[in-house]
Amino acid sequence: MGMNHLPQVLPSLKFNQAVKRVFHHYWTFRGRARRSEYWWFKLFEMLAFFLANCLDTLITNFILNHFNLHFRGSVGVLTLIVFVGLLLPDLAVFWRRFHDIGRSGWYWLVFFVPIVLSTVLASFTYAGSIFFGILGLVAFAALLAFCCLDSRKEINKYGPSPKYK
Repeated sequence: MGMNHLPQVLPSLKFNQAVKRVFHHYWTFRGRARRSEYWWFKLFEMLAFFLANCLDTLITNFILNHFNLHFRGSVGVLTLIVFVGLLLPDLAVFWRRFHDIGRSGWYWLVFFVPIVLSTVLASFTYAGSIFFGILGLVAFAALLAFCCLDSRKEINKYGPSPKYK
């Protein structure tokens, strides 16, 4: 009488564990990432952008008021630094998240290509820009839905599951 071996589910990562793991695998596009790792890092990323944007606003307003200057608006320096600093780990954790559900990380292009086309076409025609902008939003929603899927229990071509033992 054989018993079916059910995989043991490991506990979800906590916020600090997930962020440390993503930064530890800053350059790693191989392997798999759990939902908790991906979504906790997304929360960290949003908090970092919010904080950088608040600091940029405070600094800009202080400088403008102090020197009586006029400002038309742009991305702040701190926000730009946060964006550049988090771009690679964000892409890497997305890549590994897709590996975890058995898909290639190249699905990222499904979102990237329409956004680039929308931006390029904006200088030529509004209709093309709007079309590819909407297409980019639809692609983003689809990629977001994929990131919500559960880990594959079995070992796939990207490695063993980080969720199941």
